[in-house]
Amino acid sequence: MLMSQPVRSPGSVGRSKPNSVSSRSVRCERSRRLREDSEKPSSLQDAALPAAAQEAERFPAQAEQVPEVPGQSRGPPGAARSCECKAVVELVLVPLAHHHTAMGNDARALYYLLESAAACLHVSDNYLAFTSLRKAEALRSSAAQKAPVPACFEEATFLSLQGEVCYNVGRVELAKTTLRKALSLLGRKFPGTSAGAFFQLLLEQSAHASHQKSRGSCPPAEAGTERLPWLFQQSRCLSLLRQLFSLENTSSGRRLSLLAALMRVNAAEESEDASHILASYLEYVQCCQELGRQEERLESGRAGGRPA
Repeated sequence: MLMSQPVRSPGSVGRSKPNSVSSRSVRCERSRRLREDSEKPSSLQDAALPAAAQEAERFPAQAEQVPEVPGQSRGPPGAARSCECKAVVELVLVPLAHHHTAMGNDARALYYLLESAAACLHVSDNYLAFTSLRKAEALRSSAAQKAPVPACFEEATFLSLQGEVCYNVGRVELAKTTLRKALSLLGRKFPGTSAGAFFQLLLEQSAHASHQKSRGSCPPAEAGTERLPWLFQQSRCLSLLRQLFSLENTSSGRRLSLLAALMRVNAAEESEDASHILASYLEYVQCCQELGRQEERLESGRAGGRPA
């Protein structure tokens, strides 16, 4: 019986238990390392979470600081147009004026300076308009030495813009003188005395009546495209004169204010522009209402309401 049992070597008997213990310890060590490795990324993620949250909170604040497009701004539409007009002046008109001045093309430089002044007046920036007009005046002086006869329309436009700036800053008498000069260059003289205003008012009333008769009998003939800018510029000067004389609480001032309004109506009738005619009649009605001329106000309202 003793011989039938297998004989084991002493080394094999001694190695059986240590091998099982060592394999178990290896497995324990491996699982411990795996746990440690699994815990390290989670700690890194926890450390990165506050930074990511801060970045996420910072991003909307940065997005709110992005400037809006002027055409898509949330403010009133007038403010958007004002910003666009200022941008056109600063980025287009003023650089073009400087470019043509440097090239020696005084006519084009004067044109862009006058456009810049008109745009500044449109957004009620009297200082920039005055600056552009000062540069234009320097160009006019230099151009007068080269060519003694300046263009009448550009000269009248310069004077009308200068008169508007004077009116906005309270230089009433200078504005009247400048606007009268502009109208004289545009081919429509404005009287400076009460007697002259009386006779001119009679002439303008006669011209207005003839316009009404021709308007009802035959279709109106449109003014030429070369004549329209002159008529529009006359209308602008007359409107400013009407506002200036309406500030005077005298009989002469009231008569001149009414004369300017009626002259503007006749200029609009001559242009045959519907919006121009409507605006001139509205101003004439307002002038008659301010002066207490109820009959003339009603008559002008009926005339302005007729189909052209």
